[in-house]
Order: sequence, then C-alpha cells, then structure tokens
Amino acid sequence: MSKSKFKVTEEILEKARKSMKKLVDNIISLDLDEIDDYEFPQDEPFGLEIIYKEALFYLIIKFSSTNKNFICFSPGAFRRDRVSSKGEIIEPPHFSRWSWYKFFDETVITSADPTIFWDDEIKIGWMIGDNEHWYLETMSIIISKLAKNQKVINDNILFFGSSGGGFISVCLGTLIKNSKVLVNNSQFSLSNYWKPLVNQPIELMAHTFDGLSIDEIKEKIAYRMDAIKLFEKENYAPYITYYVNVNSKSDTTTHSIRLIEDHYAQNQFKGLNIVYYKEHKNSPHHPMQTKLTLDLIKSYAKNNLYNSKPQNKKTIINEEKYVKKLEKKFNNLKKENKNLKKENENLKNIKYEMENSKSWKITMPLRKLMNMLKRN
Repeated sequence: MSKSKFKVTEEILEKARKSMKKLVDNIISLDLDEIDDYEFPQDEPFGLEIIYKEALFYLIIKFSSTNKNFICFSPGAFRRDRVSSKGEIIEPPHFSRWSWYKFFDETVITSADPTIFWDDEIKIGWMIGDNEHWYLETMSIIISKLAKNQKVINDNILFFGSSGGGFISVCLGTLIKNSKVLVNNSQFSLSNYWKPLVNQPIELMAHTFDGLSIDEIKEKIAYRMDAIKLFEKENYAPYITYYVNVNSKSDTTTHSIRLIEDHYAQNQFKGLNIVYYKEHKNSPHHPMQTKLTLDLIKSYAKNNLYNSKPQNKKTIINEEKYVKKLEKKFNNLKKENKNLKKENENLKNIKYEMENSKSWKITMPLRKLMNMLKRN
C-alpha cells in the first residue's frame, strides 16, 4: 500500500461488492444521513454499504418485524489466506458469525472492519481508523441510526464478540450508552496483546499523523486502544458480562485479572460479571463451542433485553384469560369476606348472650374472669 491516504477506488468497490454478493442477494448502498428514514426490508438478510470519509463500512442485517431486540456481532481477526469451496481467496469484507441470523428471533447485525481494506496482509484492525477518522465511532453512529430507524431503544441492543471482536463490542457498548455487552475471551487493552498484530494497522496509517512515532501515535489515540482509557474519556462504562476460558493463560492473567485491577477502582465502574469456565482445546483463546455460544446469547437476551413486541391476537387472548382469572379470584375473595362478616355477627351475638344471660353455667366462668381482672 502506498503512503498516500487510503482511497476507495472502483477496483476495491467492485471486489467488495462481488464478495458481498456471495453472502447476500440484496445489497443496499446509502449515505450515512439516508439511514434515518430508509425503509429497510424485514425478516430477510441484506447487505448495507456505507462510504464515509473514504472508509468502506459493510454490514449484514436481518431486521425482525416481531422482535425489537438488536443482537450485534463484532468482527475479530481473520485469516487472509482463507479460500472458498471453489478454491478462491475470500476477499474482504470479512464478518464474524454473519449467518447466525437464522438462529435468532431478534434482529441480527454483523459488521466488518473497514481497516481490512487498507492492505492485503492485515488480519485485524480493531476499527482503529486514522488521524482524522475513528472507524469504530462511525460504526456506533451507523448502529444508532439503524436502531432509531427501527424504533429500538439502546437498552434493547446487545453487543457480542470474542477476542478482538470482544474489544470492539466493549467500545461500542461504551459509545452507545445503556446498551448491553457480552464478550468471550476478549481483549481490553491492546498493549497487552501480541505486539506485531497491534502495530500492523498503526504502521499502515502512521503517515496520516504528521510524522509522529508509533509510540506517540499510541499515546495520542490511547482511548481507541484501551477500554479503561475510553471509559475515562466518555465518563461512562457499560456493565460487562465476560466469559473467560481458564485454560487460556493469556486471557486469565493478561486480560481478565488486569481488567479487574484497573476497572474496579474507576469512578466509571458500574459492574463487571466475569464467568470463568474450563474448555479443553488446542487453542484455548478461541471462542467457546458454537452451540454453547448460541445458548449463552439467547439466555442473556431473554433475561436482559426488554423486547417490545407488537400486540397480536395471541397476546390479546392471553390478556383476556388473565383478566378472567383475576375476576374469578376477586369474586372468591368477596364470598370469603361475606362469610367472615356473617361469622363475625354470630360471634357478636354469642358474646351478647353470654354477657346478658342469667344461666349460672354460662355466666360463672365469665364472672370469675372479670373478678380476676379487677383484682389485678
């Protein structure tokens, strides 16, 4: 790649669209400002292409017409030598879990990192961007606009990712306030990750920083590379649920323990739920099994997102049954209350009879009790 600023060329666009067509039939190209009022298809997957400040943003989306929760999957690292079933190199954009929309009733959004278009060798970019443009911030704006378009509140948005995708999810959850964050074997500070991979995107865009050194660039954009720094910058931190494989030493010691030490003392600390699990595999840093991941996300969405479903016939029938049960319960209580009143009247009559009776058997115990009370 040349040292000039990255430009979106016709060749890059053609390759990207060709790659997208292999994943979804329908690709919608919009400007950023057109998202708000666009009428998107429902209940079928489509691709979304946004070109903004010479960066290519691609998403694969399936909007749900019946469930107003968003589940957003963030991209992690990719092998650039991956080939298709036909033996062809898979060109960018690259997505994590793009086809998982078929497993969920919720809206599913998967995004690709624009950084991967910079160079044929780059494997992960954490949406770092360049001197003038933080790609992750723009992605947060895109997702916020999609939520507004679908009338979805931030509380109903869940970000999920593993490894580098976990880092992106944490940052998106920080920028989109009140959204939820669920991550697996995530990074939180890129300074604790493998240096050659972290330096790769920075070296590619270093020329946009007017001669700053790599270390000076890292210092300038520290909030893009460290979740703790971003919490401080935004004066906000999301509640994070974080699953860690204890067999991955780097995730346990380098990331989870350091996160606890750094984050717990922050003023922005709201809460952190770390779940340690044990899964034996050749690469313990890799995410947990697909079925376990799906079950985890579904359970989290059910218990932590507040879906606003449109009213339909089924829900109305259920409401009617519920009201009838309440009416029946109320009528039973009225009957019980009537019986209690009747019993109370009977007790009053018995008391009156005892107090006014001339029968020795009835009055003698009562007289003894009254005399005893007088003496005391």
